[in-house]
Amino acid sequence: MTEEMTIACKMRGKDIMDLLFADVGILKYEGNTLTFIDPATLESKKYIMCNPIYVGKIIFVYNHFELKHLLDPEETYRIVMYKDFLYFETLDGRLDVVMHGMVL
Repeated sequence: MTEEMTIACKMRGKDIMDLLFADVGILKYEGNTLTFIDPATLESKKYIMCNPIYVGKIIFVYNHFELKHLLDPEETYRIVMYKDFLYFETLDGRLDVVMHGMVL
């Protein structure tokens, strides 16, 4: 994986909040699927995306997923992974949440 790696997909805020069900976790992107895993319980949830940009597998580890409460459930967001950041940007360009974690 290169440092220029960028992944963009679109999800509704409500779906993001449902997917990121714990405050600490692992978000895995592979193929057309985002999978969130709670490391304490190993419980997981998946979200199937349409028209993803396939770049292989990316694993994002973060311990402050509670920031998802800053998202608007009715808004559609572009999810962008760039370097070790995860961005949630509205379709009109407003950046609502940025998360800094570790990409494996």
